[in-house]
Amino acid sequence: MDLDPREWTISHDFAFVSGGAEWVTRCLSELVLPGAPVRFIGADDDVVRHFGVPRGPDLLGALPVTRWNHRWLAPLYPVLLRRARPAAGHLLASSYAFCHVVPSTGMKVVYCHSPLRHAWSGAAMYTKGGSLPVRMATRLLGGYFRHADQRAAESVTAFIATSRAVRDRIHLAYGVADAPIVPPPFDERVFTFDADAVRDGFLWVGRIAEPYKRLSLAIEVMRDMPNKTLTVVGEGRDRARLQRTAPSNVRFLGWRSAHDLVDLYRSSEGLFFPGEDDFGIVPVEAMACGTPVIAYRAGGALDTVEEGFSGVFFDTPSVESLGQAIKELLAQDWDHAEVASRTSQVYSRLAFQQRMTDTLRGVVGDRDR
Repeated sequence: MDLDPREWTISHDFAFVSGGAEWVTRCLSELVLPGAPVRFIGADDDVVRHFGVPRGPDLLGALPVTRWNHRWLAPLYPVLLRRARPAAGHLLASSYAFCHVVPSTGMKVVYCHSPLRHAWSGAAMYTKGGSLPVRMATRLLGGYFRHADQRAAESVTAFIATSRAVRDRIHLAYGVADAPIVPPPFDERVFTFDADAVRDGFLWVGRIAEPYKRLSLAIEVMRDMPNKTLTVVGEGRDRARLQRTAPSNVRFLGWRSAHDLVDLYRSSEGLFFPGEDDFGIVPVEAMACGTPVIAYRAGGALDTVEEGFSGVFFDTPSVESLGQAIKELLAQDWDHAEVASRTSQVYSRLAFQQRMTDTLRGVVGDRDR
């Protein structure tokens, strides 16, 4: 059974940076439903142009949702999106927040990066460790968001999870058991292995947002390792604060192009991944370059990092636990080429295309019976 992209619309939450979720939406548009329009709650034109998808009308029509106001408008999304103009035909929602709320005239399939973190899996973390506005909003609006999210889930034909952790969250939040898992791809044309690379120091890559990403933990452990360096690639609301207090062996580069990032992956002894992420494309990119990962034992890393083969885990978010994992990584002789080869086979764009297409065909076939 062929999928006709003319019968589908893809929705995405916010495209104000080119991150992992935006990359997945680009792959859905290019590889799975080529030419299907993509509708956003809010997006910057330059970001949309960068990942080159055909842009449909924004999900909220004339309401201006910008990178400056989109967080403050969050309480309005469940109501406004439910009343938005329905997507024509079937909807494939690439969702980590609200874009699955919008109605459709056909089926609604949600490629779920995670149920809304502030309402579900991250509620306790943001209540205790976020900024004052985030802590207050999480406490006051958590119940409202959970109720609205469950109501939106009632209109979903099928959920697809990115990892076992997200599949479990879908079950907990929506009562949907055994959602199929289709892991996101990395760009195997860019992130490749170089046998001649010289490796020294550690790397951290991502959006600098505490407490979610736990960059602060990676910085703290470097105070006890003055002979090693940590390179931080990324931007975010907490960069200035963390950079002010970081030791001299930690350098902040801001965002870098994919081609610059390849060189940084290849020249690193290991990647720090101290947060609990839904899936985490950064470890996959690093491993595709042959770089082992030091990961917190939770979330999507449990699917992607193979202990002793492509990385090591630490069990508690503490300097002591992370420091011990670093010692284990430095003591091991890694087969960088084999790590890169296996990663490329499992998480390529072609593998994603095949898995996602087969899954959507199964959903359409079940509905037509």
